[in-house]
Amino acid sequence: MKDTVPIHLQDPDELSVDNAYRSLPRTGEITLETLFSRLDSQLEGLEQAGFAGMEIKAFGSADEKILIRACKGKQGTCYNTGRFARYLGGALVALDDDHHLLLASEEIPVCEKTATLYSLPSYSDQIYCSEDDKGMTEKLQYDPELFDCDDFEKSLEKLFSMVRGKKHPGEFTDMFYPGPFKLLVLADGTIVHRGRINKVPAGETKKLVKTDGLFSFAGQTAGQHESFTELYQDEGPRCLLKKSQRAVVTDNDPVPDLSMLTTISRDFKNRMLRIIESRKDYFILTGSNREDEIGCCPSDEVTMADNLVRAGILSASRERTAADACPVTIYAFRNEIASTLENLQFSQNKDFRQKVRYRLKNNNHRLLKILTRWALLVFVMITIILAITRISGPSLPLQNNGLYARLDVSGPNNTVLVLFHYSQRCDQCLAMERYAREVLKDDFPGMMQKKSIQFRQVVMDLNENRSLIDRFGLMTSTLVIIRFEDMEEDSIRVLDRSWTLYNNEVDFKKMLIEELHQMIGQENK
Repeated sequence: MKDTVPIHLQDPDELSVDNAYRSLPRTGEITLETLFSRLDSQLEGLEQAGFAGMEIKAFGSADEKILIRACKGKQGTCYNTGRFARYLGGALVALDDDHHLLLASEEIPVCEKTATLYSLPSYSDQIYCSEDDKGMTEKLQYDPELFDCDDFEKSLEKLFSMVRGKKHPGEFTDMFYPGPFKLLVLADGTIVHRGRINKVPAGETKKLVKTDGLFSFAGQTAGQHESFTELYQDEGPRCLLKKSQRAVVTDNDPVPDLSMLTTISRDFKNRMLRIIESRKDYFILTGSNREDEIGCCPSDEVTMADNLVRAGILSASRERTAADACPVTIYAFRNEIASTLENLQFSQNKDFRQKVRYRLKNNNHRLLKILTRWALLVFVMITIILAITRISGPSLPLQNNGLYARLDVSGPNNTVLVLFHYSQRCDQCLAMERYAREVLKDDFPGMMQKKSIQFRQVVMDLNENRSLIDRFGLMTSTLVIIRFEDMEEDSIRVLDRSWTLYNNEVDFKKMLIEELHQMIGQENK
């Protein structure tokens, strides 16, 4: 730290903190004096400027001046040099100022920028950071490898699985946490915030005093105990993001351009489908848009998500961050995020989500129709040739390979529910047939009477049906919904879940009704 310019501030405003950050070299630190009553706002100002690893010197009373040490160390793009970090403290997890979750005694991969930050004095007793891989470091000069920072949501899911079901002790002690981490999560899910008096399980205090520097002082008491388990169940992975200064950054008044869904990767399509099918309010991505020239961690998924925001398909709320911090963005579907003074509210648009789901599952719809038309044209030509052959030569058996004709569909514009099964019927397969017939009879009686919905069965182990089985990739008894338009295949939906739900009549029927309504809804448009 020989190049550090000493800067000391007393109760500075936001502009003074920003100027101090800019005036420091690549790594450096400042000290700041403030009162206990202004501690929260000063810490927030330091975070927004880009400082990290804030440490608060122990003090005896709320009337004393409080000294904060803050470090600068984040700069540039996130590159992979093969380094990892391990939190050495007494909590289960530590969250730093750049949204990295460090699990106790577990090696977490980190980029070179984060590893440099962890080498600063604030973290010297709290984090072990490995040496770099020399070969990867040399590559920084000619072929740098970007580091994927997008692990925040996945890490929180893992944390929730670790603390879920853990009971909090009945006795707590009021303790102040001086940092350097933004917060700690203890083994029972208790959250301990930096710069606050927290309710800490009494049995944990002795260890945390020794490993993480917690202390108590007279005259101040903690507020309500805070539980990660309860917060996560209520808010999901956004529960550890700062609630203030959030704003919806999109305005989706234009008509959404659903054709943009064809431009995203298969993995991102699957991620969006999981959000819809699991009925989650949102998903979180860490990283910057590749179009952002000063973005520190370019991400393909963030770039695709931002393109969908511009297309009116997604809405986004991005937490305000400093220039070199890894940005965290909350994405939901069109107009589903509302911003309040202290939080975000979500309201799902089920109709729009189903439109997106349909397009994601049928994004090759136009190509399929073109190919189907050509297939039917070839089929007609073959039929004519065979007819001529029957007249002019020996009689040949006519094989109708058209799906419409094979299923013997009555009416050119109908939906067909097909049960594929083996000739040797089992109890599971028979149950699937019974449930399917009951759904059609009880929930779609009018359409059954008009034959706009029809039920068919295909025996999977007959040679003439082998091409269908291969086409749909079927391994066992499965339901398939096929919609025809002018006797052409218009949409096909393979219900992979039908077999897995055969032993749950309620869930099976619910699934089938939803899938049929989705297909019929598209048909009626």
